[in-house]
Amino acid sequence: MKHSAMILSLLMLLLTAGCASRGEIQTMQRQLDFLERSSVQTQDRIVLLDSLYRDAVERNITQQADMKLLLADLLDKSNIVDGRLTDIETRVATILNRMDGGAGWQTPTTQVPADSTTDSAATTEALPQIDANKMFDNAFTDLKAGDYDLAIMQFQEYIALFGDAELTDDAQYWLGECYYGKKDYQKAIPEFVKVEKSYPKSDRLVSALYKLARSYQEVGEKRKARAVFERIVKDYPESFEAGPAGERLKEL
Repeated sequence: MKHSAMILSLLMLLLTAGCASRGEIQTMQRQLDFLERSSVQTQDRIVLLDSLYRDAVERNITQQADMKLLLADLLDKSNIVDGRLTDIETRVATILNRMDGGAGWQTPTTQVPADSTTDSAATTEALPQIDANKMFDNAFTDLKAGDYDLAIMQFQEYIALFGDAELTDDAQYWLGECYYGKKDYQKAIPEFVKVEKSYPKSDRLVSALYKLARSYQEVGEKRKARAVFERIVKDYPESFEAGPAGERLKEL
């Protein structure tokens, strides 16, 4: 905005000095307005890309940890299977020894296996369960593809089902981004507010505050927008969003 004012002053000076016609001045002014709007859109996209990049890094770390847990679980189950195979082999060997020893064939009696409790627990674990990570990934994929309505439904369901999960704060933030992407700023505002209200220590907090301020700005709530932008610059000066927030303050 500061540069725009300087350029505008220069244009007016040229007009006064007779170096440029009023039509030329108006044309340059329209071009200047277009560049300012493009700059605003570019800043929004940069902030969004930064959030996407950080999410990708975090998801990669989480997936690596999940793989380690999965491998450990597979090893545990493998050991259990090996143990049961050994037990079966022992029982078969015992039966064969009895038959060879002349004990004859005996009608087997039904017995409850000693590990029936374990089998029951294993059966319970085998029941279909909702995969939280898969649900989040599907919602995030729909968001990136621009299918905001479907992403909104899935993020809302994720938050309802996994309120205490590690990625629930991320889901809340991206829910707000879905409405922001639809330009439905009135619905985006309360979703971004929930990030701080429900997850005050979330690493998405500053991004949510920035998009909250931008949403206020889009609906004409300049006073609220200024207050949030000022808070970002003051309380989070080292954040990525502090720079764009400072530029926005010059517009208000």
